[in-house]
Amino acid sequence: MKLNYNKNKFLDERLDTSFLYTVKSHCEQMMFRLEVRTYELLEGGNKQKAMRRLEVPQRGIEQVRPLIQLYRGSFLLIEFLLLMGLNIYCWRKSGINHVLIFELGPRHHLSHHHIFEVAGHLAVCWCASVLACLHPFLLSIPQQLHPLFFHVLLLLLLLNPTAACHAQSRRWLLCKVLTAPFQPTGFAECWLADQLNSLSPLILSLWDLLGFYISKINWVDLQPGGSLYRATCLLQCFPPWLRFAQCVRHFWSSGHSIHLLNAGKYSTVFLMVTFAGLYNTARESAGLATEVSVYLYLWAMATCISVVVTVSWDLRMDWGLLRGNGLLKEQLVYSREVYYYAAMLADVLLRLSWAINILLAQMKDSDAASVSSLLAPLEVLRRSIWNLFRLENEHLRNCEQCRAVRDFDFLNETANDQQKKIAPHSIIQLLYHSHIYGNHLAS
Repeated sequence: MKLNYNKNKFLDERLDTSFLYTVKSHCEQMMFRLEVRTYELLEGGNKQKAMRRLEVPQRGIEQVRPLIQLYRGSFLLIEFLLLMGLNIYCWRKSGINHVLIFELGPRHHLSHHHIFEVAGHLAVCWCASVLACLHPFLLSIPQQLHPLFFHVLLLLLLLNPTAACHAQSRRWLLCKVLTAPFQPTGFAECWLADQLNSLSPLILSLWDLLGFYISKINWVDLQPGGSLYRATCLLQCFPPWLRFAQCVRHFWSSGHSIHLLNAGKYSTVFLMVTFAGLYNTARESAGLATEVSVYLYLWAMATCISVVVTVSWDLRMDWGLLRGNGLLKEQLVYSREVYYYAAMLADVLLRLSWAINILLAQMKDSDAASVSSLLAPLEVLRRSIWNLFRLENEHLRNCEQCRAVRDFDFLNETANDQQKKIAPHSIIQLLYHSHIYGNHLAS
């Protein structure tokens, strides 16, 4: 009792009245100036190295920030599923036959209700895992293991061999993704490769997750360890390379030069990624200022070319716009023209954020990683908008070529079952049966 009294008295008389406690703002300013001088003069602008050199302890949320960043990829996946469910709902409501376009089973395919259900369950698990990571004292599990458990759960759900969790749709997805370079590609394969281009931050996040648990964790005491080389450039180039290879295969099969132009569009991404990597390498190695500036200008030039080319291709070729009726086209599926103009503006602005994110994703400082985490969901949103108008254009093309309906359902009442349905697989069969039935009545 006396010891506690003496301790409280010492705190009140000595520490609470000391200069370091009463003039906190002055001390914080001195510490901030010391940190700035250290990473500007001694570490070449690298703030993380400066903090490690000064042995500054991590404060507040910064202590768990590396763990929270491991959830970025799974967040993008959940966002993509939610927006995909919204896409399917809009297609069905607008009369766009996405089942025929993707060559799905007309009676066994996922609706927007199923997609929302899967996304909702994953979102609940994601939130529970993040909260358990932020508050490790509530459970006896180390906080470093929560991201690993959640992503292992995702992998088990995807590779589950049983018939649960929409097994047919999971097999369709894996087959389309894994066998895309080895078989003739159709619209569904090309569409999936385009989705991967917008989900490249998800691939980078999975790589960071792998590196974190391989080299940055000491499994004896679960403390951060060394570092793993990040093959960021190669991972960023993989989705556009996959689409580039599909375009070259289309040109080899059909001989149409339009596929070579499309391949050239995806090759501009290679230039962006390459110059962004060279710029970041020169900046982190404290190279010459002229060298850093040259790489930055080359990246900016490649970015401008890529943004102009991709936006033009999106509007003209993928969406079929800029063909009359103002800046739109003659036939419109969606009810209001303002939807098209808003989507055109959003595509331009979000393409710029996508280009900036390619540069930021290769930077290793925490500020760039935070901005990159904010820009990555915007690219997923842009891809969702792109999906709405891309399938509208494909649906109109199918209508022009009389491919808008694959099978035709009609009632054929019999004595055994008055409500039984049969479905000829083409309108020609229906016309043929009608012709035979008419001749029979005439005779």
